[in-house]
Parts: sequence; structure tokens; C-alpha cells
Amino acid sequence: MFNPQNPPAGQAGRSSTSSHPVRRAAGIVTAIGLGAAFAFAGALPANAATETKTGSYAEGKFLSGTIAGLNLDQIVALQSAQARNDGSSPTKSVKDPLTAAVLQAIKLNAPGGVQLNLGSIIDAGALTQYAQAKSDGTSVGASGAVSDDGAIGVGAQGGGSGSLSIDLDSLLSSSFASILSDLRLDVEAVAAQANGSLDSVSGKYSLAGLKLRFTSPALANVSGKVGSAVDGVTARLNTLTGPTGTLTKTVNSALTSLNPILSILGTSASANAAITTDLKGPLTPLLTGTYKTDGITLDLATGSVVADLEKLLGGTLNNKAPGTEVLSDSVVNEILNALTSQIASIADQVKNKVDLALKSAKVNVDVSVKALSTTPGTPGTPGQPAIPAIPGVVCSILDLLHLCTPTPGTPGQPAIPATPAIPGLNLESTAEVHINGTIDQLLKGTAAQAAADVKLLGGTVNAKLDVNSILGGLGGALNNALFDNDSAISDLVTNLQTGLVNPAVTALLGPADNTVSSILKGLVSAKLNIKETTVNASQGLAVASGTLFTQTALRVSVLPSAGATGLATLNLAQATVGPKVAVVVDPGDPGDPGNPGNPGNPGNPGNPDNPSNPAAYSGSLAYTGVGIAGIVAVLLALLAAGAYLAREGYRRRHVSE
Repeated sequence: MFNPQNPPAGQAGRSSTSSHPVRRAAGIVTAIGLGAAFAFAGALPANAATETKTGSYAEGKFLSGTIAGLNLDQIVALQSAQARNDGSSPTKSVKDPLTAAVLQAIKLNAPGGVQLNLGSIIDAGALTQYAQAKSDGTSVGASGAVSDDGAIGVGAQGGGSGSLSIDLDSLLSSSFASILSDLRLDVEAVAAQANGSLDSVSGKYSLAGLKLRFTSPALANVSGKVGSAVDGVTARLNTLTGPTGTLTKTVNSALTSLNPILSILGTSASANAAITTDLKGPLTPLLTGTYKTDGITLDLATGSVVADLEKLLGGTLNNKAPGTEVLSDSVVNEILNALTSQIASIADQVKNKVDLALKSAKVNVDVSVKALSTTPGTPGTPGQPAIPAIPGVVCSILDLLHLCTPTPGTPGQPAIPATPAIPGLNLESTAEVHINGTIDQLLKGTAAQAAADVKLLGGTVNAKLDVNSILGGLGGALNNALFDNDSAISDLVTNLQTGLVNPAVTALLGPADNTVSSILKGLVSAKLNIKETTVNASQGLAVASGTLFTQTALRVSVLPSAGATGLATLNLAQATVGPKVAVVVDPGDPGDPGNPGNPGNPGNPGNPDNPSNPAAYSGSLAYTGVGIAGIVAVLLALLAAGAYLAREGYRRRHVSE
């Protein structure tokens, strides 16, 4: 019987001999596993001795760009709010308000000796610039109407309202003054925000109350231009009135056609025609107010225009596609077409109001003829002058009554006796015509009051005057002078077209090159929601590649023109963040005074303690050189080696038992 604890000498020797290869194999596997582990560890000395950290950068800048070739970034007073974090610092937040006083104090010396006041170009309210950078790689940048934590808001938020006015007039050539002046953009609130994290970057913006304002001389003094056109109508009215006016002549013509006696006596007629009207009074409200169409307001007194770009872009300026052009051809055309249509509509309203005023005008016609009230040669009666014998006149009247005979030998000539043939003949002859009414009534052949009374030779001659014939004659004369072709109204339409409508259309739309249309379309640009990625930036990022994401709410550009001060580009409400970054920071060897590490080395470009050198942070993106599969293989090898050794130990213990 064998005792396993005391094997025979021979078996013991074999057992010792046979277990040696096992132990040797186990040792080999263990050595391999440990060697692989040490080899892996040896392949990553940097990882074992470094700490991988995330870095972030944020910036809030409300105003940047160029004016007259001058870079606004070079103006210290316009410094932005910036925050940098290399991954080893606590959260850094910077809030830097930009006040109107700062802008007013900045003088720009443009080329050619031109000095510009930045405050006159940018009239801004209280604005806020904000930046925050965290050690976990997240960052927030904001500017404009933002709160203390960088959140976007419309209206007053924290310290900033974001409202401003941009005077574009000073950036355009003075040669455009006769076409366009006082050009500016007004913004009630503008803001931008950018966010960065380890996974992504994003940006958003907010705009409210964006309005385009300008003044065109072609749209100004509409009242004066219309007044000049209406003066032509007044001149036509004057030809109708008075003792020798067309209306008086029309009545006289009706009287003389009744009987030649009145033609003879007409030299003593008292006649007058008057038209009472106010042509310009009804036009005053029309010419002194403001006109509003959908999104466009026109002041007729000054020629100033306000275009609500928010309404013209569908009721909102937000959530537009990146790079949307606010002053696109379609928007500019909509503005200018609305203005020209409005001017044409005003001209039509003027014509209609003048037409109505004329037809409502009151007409008074009074004609009175009194002559030969006594017998010729008699001393007359009290109050009446003695009428001397006027053989020619008397005989002419008597001839009409067939009381005179021709002198023989003078065919066609009546005999002229020394005295009237019939002593005591009553020669009193009168004609009275009184008409009161409106022009519209007279055009229709009626009148409020119309009377005609004619007496010839004391009633000896029967004379009846049809008043309707006089009214018809007056209506015809009024229509020809005021409403027909080549009349006062046709002249008014022509004068309004040439003095008001055509100049407005030409100045706004062309065909000349220097028009409001060509300026707004070709020289001025306003884009919103600008999203840009900048490579190799110099902001001093904790980013090896120097890559930035920038969100801009509004970018306004004025292209150079003849005589202009130069290209101008203004970025309003910008926010910038750095993307996902891993920065390798060498902690150094505490036991080696020659290598104490470099986290606070002021010579390190981009170090927050060294703002004079805002280059990109040093260091490279962390890497291991060994993939995850390799790490897993090593771990599995170690686990396999450990399991094998455990099994061998278990077997030996049980075999020895």
C-alpha cells in the first residue's frame, strides 16, 4: 500500500523529476504574462508619467471688423471678454460691458486725413460681453443682449439691452447725397451665444426690431411738388371768372343771341362771374402725414423711409438659414416698389381730391344790363341822367321796330332824322341774369338758383330768355376748361407725373446707375446668423490645432465706392468657443529639480498668466500608441497566467494529499 505522503524513493525521484517541467512551464507563462505587462507599461512611459486634461476657450465680443481699412481689433478699448482654461484651473468667467461712452471716445484716423468718430457710426446702448471656460472642456461665449450668465434675452438682460444704430451714411460716398442720405440700420436687441463641449459646438443668435432707415430727396417735399401742380388748376379757374372771364362771356353770348338790341346796349352791362373753392385745404392731411404699408413707412414732409425688415422677412429675424442676406434683391425690390406705388397712389388721391373740390366749388354769375331809360332829348327823371338824343342809336332801335326808313340813294342805310319819329317813346331796356350753384350742378344743367329777366323798350318788344340754355352754356364752358381733354385736370395729372411720380421712380429704381436700388443692392449688405470655423487662430487657445467656432448675429458691410472712405465690415454680437481638446500636461518628476513640470511656465505660449503671448497652448493631443485591443490582450494574458498558476497549485495540493 502506497502512502502518498511518503512515496517510495524511486517514485519520489520521478515525481520530483516530472513536476519540474510543469513548474518550468508555469514560470514561462508567468514570465510571458508579466513580461507583456511590463512591456506594455514600458511602452507607455509618458502615459504613466503624465496627466491628460481637457482645455477650453471662450470669447464674447460685441463689435469687431474694419472701418476705412482700420481693424477694430487693434483698438484696446474694444477688448473682448475672454476666458481660457488649460484643464487644471477652476471655472473662469469674465463679464465685460461695452458702454456707449467707450464708443464715443474712440476716434478713427482713416486714410486721407479723414477722422471718424466711432460713436457717431455705432450709437449703442448698454451691451454685455461674456465668456466662461471650464476645466472639463466646456465653454460659453456670448455678447449683446445677454444676462450675467451669458443667456440670450431680448430687451434688457442683466447689464445689456443690445440696442444700437449703425450710421452707414458716413461710410458712403458724398456723391450719393442727392439720391440717398441718412442711411442707417437700427436694432432694438441683438445677441449671440456659442457653446462648446467635449462632443460638439453650437451657436445661436437673437435679433429684434431690425429697421432700415434712409431719406431720398425725390420723396421729400411732396407738398411743395403737389402745390405746384395744383397751381396750374388755379390758373385755369382764373380764366373762367371776372368781368371778362369765360363764364361772363358765355352769359353775354346767350343774351346777345336773344336780340340784337342787347348787343347794342351791352356796352353798359355790369357782369361778373366768381368761383369759390379751396383746392389745397383738402390736400393738407394727405400731404403732411405718414403712409404705412406692410412694413414700410414714408414721411411725405421729409422723404424719410423706415423699412421694418422683421416684417419683410416673414415676421421674424430668428431661425433663419446661416448667412441669410437681409437686404436681398427681393427685399429691396419690395421696399422700393412699395414706395413708388405709394407715390403713384398719392398722385391719384391728389387728382381725385382736386376733382372733388372743383365739382363742389360754388359758382356765382351776375349780369345786369340797364340802358336808355328815358326818351332821348328829355331832361330825365330824378336819379336818372338825361339821355341826349343819339340819332344813330335811337334810329337803330327804331329800325328794329321798322320805324325808320332808308334815305333814298343809300341802299341799306336807314334815314337818320334829327329827332325821333315818335316823340315820348319809352326806350328803357334791361336784362338781369343771376345764377348760383356748384360746378357739379352746372355740369348737370341745374343750379341752386337761376333767374333771367329781360325787358326791351319798356316791354314793347317781347323778349323771353330760357335760363336752361344759359345753364347748359355754363356747364359746357366749365367742362371744357376743367375736366375735358386739355383741361385743368389733365394738366394736373401731367404735372404730378412729371414733377412727383417720375422723379421718385427714377431716383429709386433707375434706369440710372446711381439709384437707391443700386446703392442698397450693390454697396450695402446685412447678413444674419453667420456661423464660421477658423483654423490656426491666434486667440491663445488650449487647442493644438487652433480651431475656433464663432457665431455672429449680424454682419453689416459697405463696399467701397467712388470717393468713399473704404471698405467697412462690422460684426455685431459675436460669440466664440474652442472645440473638444485633450491637452497633455507633463507633471515632471518631483525628485528631479531639473524637470519640475511646466503648467505655470510664463514662457508657455497661451498661458493665462502670459497674456502678452496669446499663441496656441503648447502640448500635443494625448495618445497611447497601443489600441484598446492590445490592452485587452495583455489583460487576458495576465488573467490566463493567473488562472493557470491557480490550477497548478490546486492540483499539486490535492496530489500531495
